[in-house]
Amino acid sequence: MYKKILILSTYVPFIYGGNVNFINWLSLKIKEYYPEVLVDTILIPFSDDPNLVLNQIEGLKKMKFNYGDILICSRPFSYVVEHDNKVIWFMHHLRYLYDLWDTKFNPLNTNDKKNIEFRRKVLEIDNKALKEAKKVFAISKTVANRLKKFNNIDVEIIYPPLFNNEQYYNEDYGDYIYFPSRITGSKRQHLAIQAMKYTKTKIKLIISGNIEGKYFKNHIQPLLKDSEISSKVKIIDKYIPEEEKLKLYANALAVVFVPYDEDYGYITLEAFYSKKLLITLKDSGGPTEFVENEYNGFILENDLKLLAETFDRLYSNKELAKKMGENAYSYILSKNITWDNVFKLIFKDDDIFRNLLSKFKL
Repeated sequence: MYKKILILSTYVPFIYGGNVNFINWLSLKIKEYYPEVLVDTILIPFSDDPNLVLNQIEGLKKMKFNYGDILICSRPFSYVVEHDNKVIWFMHHLRYLYDLWDTKFNPLNTNDKKNIEFRRKVLEIDNKALKEAKKVFAISKTVANRLKKFNNIDVEIIYPPLFNNEQYYNEDYGDYIYFPSRITGSKRQHLAIQAMKYTKTKIKLIISGNIEGKYFKNHIQPLLKDSEISSKVKIIDKYIPEEEKLKLYANALAVVFVPYDEDYGYITLEAFYSKKLLITLKDSGGPTEFVENEYNGFILENDLKLLAETFDRLYSNKELAKKMGENAYSYILSKNITWDNVFKLIFKDDDIFRNLLSKFKL
């Protein structure tokens, strides 16, 4: 008899990034590792609009998902559905109600009683769903810490691997810093762009990613009107083929990624497998879990001149960039962020799943 695994997540249509990759890669890798297992993957459109969230959650609860031997779910609020063997590989909360509540990234008025009650209800829903799960894992220490702080739950961490880390390679340490990511407010590309005004060498900045219109218009375009900046910055504002992205990594001097409290960040892994050091900030969350300052990257204060000085330092000392890039590669190999490890942790180390999956090649 075939074992059956159902993978369930929510997503925002036409937003391509780590969230969707996470689910697609998980599905493909289970099929690759365990061809005798039937895997079905369901992605459900879900809007973060506060006026729609509670109704959408109620809709999910009314749907039947108790199919197969195991349900693996991740993004909010896929985990509210019922299943006898529900595993949550927790990606993140509805963050404007959690860690972003008192920040500029929250679209809500936090003094409005209606919003306070909305927040209370969502926390209650999350707490119940998390307690119902057979197992809860977090994708990073950053996310695990949030779960402890807001939901009072201790969880094990499973770092998500890349789909194929062997495709990353190193070719050269060129004259540009690479910033690959969706161009949106929380990723803070404007900080790297602003820093270029203060650079004194011939270092360039290349940014690639799909654009969020409002952020680009309000925060990026005004900066590019300054010729001192625009002459040093190239923005590839579209989806680029994987081969092109790999080549940009392979020839970069270093990679910069300065988001605000990122959940995880595949970019860190991509940089390290390309033998590139990573420049990030103290408040960037996930990336700081992997960067050891001055060894495989830099964890900086949010200071534009310091960021510029770091860019210049690497341009003037490419041997340092190379050494730190090699350190980054050795470091990421030592972390054992592999699909073997993922499946060992999810399936093998629990009696319930060991019995259910007795035919797996563990």
